[in-house]
Amino acid sequence: MLNIILSRTRIPMYKFYIWSIVAEFITYLTFDLSVIHVFNIKLSRLIQLLFLTLFVLEFLRNPHKFNAKFSISKYTIIFLFVITLSTFYYMLTSGYSEAAELYHLKNFVSYENALILAYKLPLRELLVYMYLILYYLILPQIFIRSKIHINYFFKVFERVFFWAILLGVSALVFSYFEYQLFSRQFNYGDGRYIGFRFHGIFGEPRDAAVALIFSLAIFNIRAVYFGTLNLHYKHLLFLVFLIVMTKSGSLAIAIILFIPLFFLFSNDKVKLFNLKSILSTFLLVLVFTLYVFNSPRLLLYYDQVILIPEYLESGMILPYHIKNQIVNIYPFWLTYIKLINFDFFTLFFGSGLGVNAIEVYPEGPYEFGTAHSQLTRLIYETGIIGLISWSFMLFYFIRNYRYIITKRQWQALFFYFVLMCSVALSHRSHLIYIYTAIVFSTYNILKNKPISKDAYIKSS
Repeated sequence: MLNIILSRTRIPMYKFYIWSIVAEFITYLTFDLSVIHVFNIKLSRLIQLLFLTLFVLEFLRNPHKFNAKFSISKYTIIFLFVITLSTFYYMLTSGYSEAAELYHLKNFVSYENALILAYKLPLRELLVYMYLILYYLILPQIFIRSKIHINYFFKVFERVFFWAILLGVSALVFSYFEYQLFSRQFNYGDGRYIGFRFHGIFGEPRDAAVALIFSLAIFNIRAVYFGTLNLHYKHLLFLVFLIVMTKSGSLAIAIILFIPLFFLFSNDKVKLFNLKSILSTFLLVLVFTLYVFNSPRLLLYYDQVILIPEYLESGMILPYHIKNQIVNIYPFWLTYIKLINFDFFTLFFGSGLGVNAIEVYPEGPYEFGTAHSQLTRLIYETGIIGLISWSFMLFYFIRNYRYIITKRQWQALFFYFVLMCSVALSHRSHLIYIYTAIVFSTYNILKNKPISKDAYIKSS
């Protein structure tokens, strides 16, 4: 029936798919569907589930229609292996069972129900990673693989971005007068004033910071694809101003993460130790310092964060601001404890999916609340190998671009990729997957064109 409706409305599948991923960065459109007991679900996810239903029906009817060669890297296989290995290890050592017992005792829930809740954690996370790989890294190789497809993506993105910025700036003006024009999400509905901060319909301010950086990265790859100039410097400065006005703590963390990630992905790491790199690092640290110390909200976090080791060692009741973020911080403390106890298996392979929601700070209610930070989840749940394989799983779709574009274009593309990784690690966001998919789609179209004489030589 759904397939008949789609054919009658004459909506090509690729357009449906593109709308489903463009809608991803409008986090404000998040709903509670209490009628069917579904809560906190984004509009983009609803569109994606509908698309997948139609795709499966169409595939069953005509599987040859979707014949395509898929590119998937060895790092994807390694990442999936690591998360499976660490999860089974935690399961065999009774970690999930012990968590269920503790949840049962502290929350007066039957042990059977607590056991179901505990084992749902790794299952849910595994399904999420499989979904991200399938929907954002594999399906674009079917539905965004021609000039028509990629041109339509840029067209839709620009229109949605324009209206999102217009509404966001309007909301920022209202917030100056202490009026909240938009809730952070539609399903919040409280209209609680969160200060003179930019977020608009991008969701939370931290979501807005990621969405704006994602937009800058998309405009950059659009310029590379069409062979045109990037955004005018006035527009660029305006978007940077909006990013700063999110006053996001996650953004401050991303600035610091940029340095080690830049080193990790660089092709020739020896050449990084030069005056230019030192000055760039100094500039990033300066930007971080100015960003934090000129925001009373972030400065409050900073003052409390430097006291965290003392709080954790003594088991003290945490201040309000740190208590709200302890789910993102405590796993790092546990990783440190395992390191000094020479627990190298979990250091390299992690403790298992969902474990950051299980091993929580003891001073407080025992709830299965997961970290917002992707870095926290990767480090604690998948270990160092999981973090590196996840990073290179995404870089795989980027790296070959340097052989078909000029050095300056590659430097800009590389900069935006590292920046996208930084913000995705500081605040879990699916936009990094969409960005890498779009870059890979444009690469597959451009790779057969004559190589610029200014492009990198493959042997370099």
